[in-house]
Amino acid sequence: MADIEPLRLLPHSVYKCDSRFHTEILRAQLNDDSRHGFIVIDGSCASFHLLIGDTRETIFKKEVQLPKKHGRGGQSQNRFARLRVEKRDWYTSEIAEMAIKHFIDFETNKVNVKHLIVAGSASLKLDLIKKLDPRISRAILKTYDIQYSGEAGFAQTLSLCEEDLSNCRYTFERVLLGKYFEAISADEGLYCFSPANTIFALEAGAVETLIVCGDLEATRYMWQNTTTGATKITYHVSTTETPEWELISSELLLDWILEHYQEFGSELQVVSGFSMLGVQFIQGFGGIGAILRYKLEVPLGLAEEDSSEEYEFDY
Repeated sequence: MADIEPLRLLPHSVYKCDSRFHTEILRAQLNDDSRHGFIVIDGSCASFHLLIGDTRETIFKKEVQLPKKHGRGGQSQNRFARLRVEKRDWYTSEIAEMAIKHFIDFETNKVNVKHLIVAGSASLKLDLIKKLDPRISRAILKTYDIQYSGEAGFAQTLSLCEEDLSNCRYTFERVLLGKYFEAISADEGLYCFSPANTIFALEAGAVETLIVCGDLEATRYMWQNTTTGATKITYHVSTTETPEWELISSELLLDWILEHYQEFGSELQVVSGFSMLGVQFIQGFGGIGAILRYKLEVPLGLAEEDSSEEYEFDY
């Protein structure tokens, strides 16, 4: 059988031991309703971006140096003003032409995104919209005035359009992680993070929403006492383990979660970490945490274990 390549890079890996094939991520790539286009433009840069599910991509970027307004008087003032207008006109015309190349499917002669959002400095943005192909203009969902260009401008635009793209997976992740960080800020004990604390809360039935990164590489280790036969679970290999504890099994924590989380009546959300909040969740909290139904006291031993610097993470 020939290998089948997905249309785009998969945002995260998923392992499920089940009686059927899980092809949800691949099917989502065939659904054009998840494609949203972005044009970000100002006097220094114009860029095109795609938001597909929880994946964001920059597909075009052009940097320019447009002349600024000439404040001096004299005979040269009109000439500088004319040159400035000509260069702005040339710039917006070129970007409009590039928009046809990137946002029109020439086989179907239709726009290849569900919606288009245009953001940038007010005057240039409006000049560009006037020159866009009618097919592209009709796809514009909203326009925004923003302070930045390029990737920073794209990130700012994504923050502004959350309500307009509420059904998008990327926006869903931002809202979900926003609630998680709000729970932390409220400091009412309705949150947890790190492997040991989160799994303790999960098994206690206290977890309402379990949040894990799809690239989580923490490992679950099971040990057995060679003298008493007792077992214990850790999420790192301790350098202080005594010979009486023998390692009997190990598996990726994400695999264990996918197999067992439903036993505890919890909702599982796997996030990609592509948003700014996702990056913060991974770097600051290890890519695993939970919103709790009720406050739960964590045993001191678990708190000490989670303070270890020997977790098996690799981001």
